[in-house]
Amino acid sequence: MARWLTYGTIFAFSAFILHLVLEPLITLVFSVVSPDSVQTIAEPVIIAAEFGLAGIFTWLIARFEGKFKFTRNEEDERRGEARLEEERRRVGAAEQHALDEERLKRLMAEVSKWRQARDLHASVSEALVALGDGDAATTDGTSLREELQWALTYSDRMFPLTEPQVTATTAPEAPPAP
Repeated sequence: MARWLTYGTIFAFSAFILHLVLEPLITLVFSVVSPDSVQTIAEPVIIAAEFGLAGIFTWLIARFEGKFKFTRNEEDERRGEARLEEERRRVGAAEQHALDEERLKRLMAEVSKWRQARDLHASVSEALVALGDGDAATTDGTSLREELQWALTYSDRMFPLTEPQVTATTAPEAPPAP
């Protein structure tokens, strides 16, 4: 059914194109031969010529439908495979670039934390040296030395290159038995 629908479409399309080409030609020929009766003589000839040629075009297409199959040669196959491989390589490179960017983003966030920990450690150490053996009270009345010791311990936990951190999954080792 689909094949006949295709042939019908080809027939209608070719008849339309032929109408655009043949009508002016046939009208011109008949106006030279018989200028008085151009419309009455030319119309049936135009219609017969259009449908006849459209039928011939459709028959030729149907007749030679399977004869002209285009096949790809080995060179076309190699070019196609090379394009596919290039596309795969390009997609792989883009994916790797996205992964690298994400990894760099995480690393830069870690570096920022490390710098904060280093700056905090340096500032607190400097404050402890300046405090010496003494102590002072903070604005809320707590010991400045205790606050600075806590900040020093906290900065050490923030910096990953110091001693291993104690977490919920790792408990401190028990002291050796005497």
